[in-house]
Amino acid sequence: MRLEYRLDRLWLVIEPTVWVADFEDQMLRNKVKEFVRERLASRYNPSWNKLLDGWSHLLVGDSDTAELRAFGNASGVDAAFTISRTTAFSWRGGVR
Repeated sequence: MRLEYRLDRLWLVIEPTVWVADFEDQMLRNKVKEFVRERLASRYNPSWNKLLDGWSHLLVGDSDTAELRAFGNASGVDAAFTISRTTAFSWRGGVR
């Protein structure tokens, strides 16, 4: 997850990915890289949207929106974000 400021708004960007430990064995490292590449290469918009929908359900629950706080305290500076279950995904370049 990361925050990005685009189109005069602050967006919470959730990008599902695969993380693995680093391996010293070069042959094993190459096999792991190929495994991850195969898993990520086949995820197009419908697949990614299902993953994002699952994450948004975990974060928001059954409501349409939820409020997340960075520190959860009311004394001082705290960042609060209202997030929505509505996800966005992009079209392939040039295709709409």
